[in-house]
Amino acid sequence: MPRFRLPAPIVAALCLFLTVGVVLGSTLAGATSTDRGPVARQATPAAYSCDTAATPVATPAMDMAMGDHGAGMTTIEFDQTYIDMMLPHHASVVALAEAALPRLENAEIQTIAMTIISTQSAEIEELSALREQLYGSAMPEPMDVIMPAMAEYMPEAHDMMMADMAMMDSDALVAQFCAQTDADLTFIDLVIPHHESAIAASEVAVTDAASPELRTFAEEVIAAQQAEIDQMTTIRATLTGEAATPAA
Repeated sequence: MPRFRLPAPIVAALCLFLTVGVVLGSTLAGATSTDRGPVARQATPAAYSCDTAATPVATPAMDMAMGDHGAGMTTIEFDQTYIDMMLPHHASVVALAEAALPRLENAEIQTIAMTIISTQSAEIEELSALREQLYGSAMPEPMDVIMPAMAEYMPEAHDMMMADMAMMDSDALVAQFCAQTDADLTFIDLVIPHHESAIAASEVAVTDAASPELRTFAEEVIAAQQAEIDQMTTIRATLTGEAATPAA
């Protein structure tokens, strides 16, 4: 029986098609696994882990934030300042929750960590879209621009973050957590002041933001994060046997 052979031009075309398909598939797969957005890694399993956490050290972001923040340095308006502060601030606590989740033992704290990952990742997307709509880009300004503006517009939140710049740095916040042995209490003790600084900034945004979407966003941040603070305060008291301190 005679053997059937495809014409050479058709064989060449099929080879080219298969090669392009393989390359394109690899490229798309790489983009899915590595493209983590303009601000920070998204909340995916093992995106941050204590297995890869570094020793807490000063980072370029922290160095810039600790620089000279004298008067008259503000170059951006309030709405942009709030967005540009909240983006890395949210990203750092999402990173903390990702790294903490495998180590947490208390079921209620595990639920809080999962809520932080889902809620604040969605809020990062919301803020990024709003920033692009208002200012033409989803990328926040660097710390040396954000922090002076914060000092002018929201001094209480600025001072809280200056006291611990890991609040704005995902790697540093995760490293702080991973350096401790009691995962549940460490998570609570890191998240509560982190939430408090977001609330302090958002309280200003409720009245001072020009964008109605941003004012609504700030109100939601205050309500959600204060509820988590109250819950974590109660859990901490149970874990330590101490009386819970009522929220101010």
